Amino acid sequence: MNIEYKRTTYAKANVVERAQLLVLLRELWFYESFIINKRVLSYDAIQLGNFLIGMLERSESIIIASSSDSPVGFVMGSVDEDNEKDFHISVITINAAFRNKGIGKKLLSFVKSTCGTDMVSLGTLEENVDARRFYEANGFVFNEPPYKVNSAFNVRGIFTVNPK
Repeated sequence: MNIEYKRTTYAKANVVERAQLLVLLRELWFYESFIINKRVLSYDAIQLGNFLIGMLERSESIIIASSSDSPVGFVMGSVDEDNEKDFHISVITINAAFRNKGIGKKLLSFVKSTCGTDMVSLGTLEENVDARRFYEANGFVFNEPPYKVNSAFNVRGIFTVNPK
């Protein structure tokens, strides 16, 4: 399987990439909503779509993993407003059919080698044990609050790694 990696923004992505990024982000939203609430939440499809597109548009950088010119995963992030030495990953997601093939690991390596900052950080749901194990296996260290806390999404700390 040949996977290609590239850095872009939502504005620079082509129409097919934009649509597929939105599908992947929507799948992640449903998965995390299910983890938090133990059920699928009802939602207004247009409002959710606009919210997710807004997330993609505000991201400074999107690193896409593609197979046959179709995105199969991506990382979305920006330099932290409060700490310009920190690149904060807001989203990392891989299509379920492509998981456990090293794509997430390569995406994180790509970010660490090209971010240009002293630190890379990300948060995850406390209940998402698989994600926590994945980040730790890729060199991230869990930092307890008060480093960062997002109680709305049950993020109790943050994972960081020094990319150098």
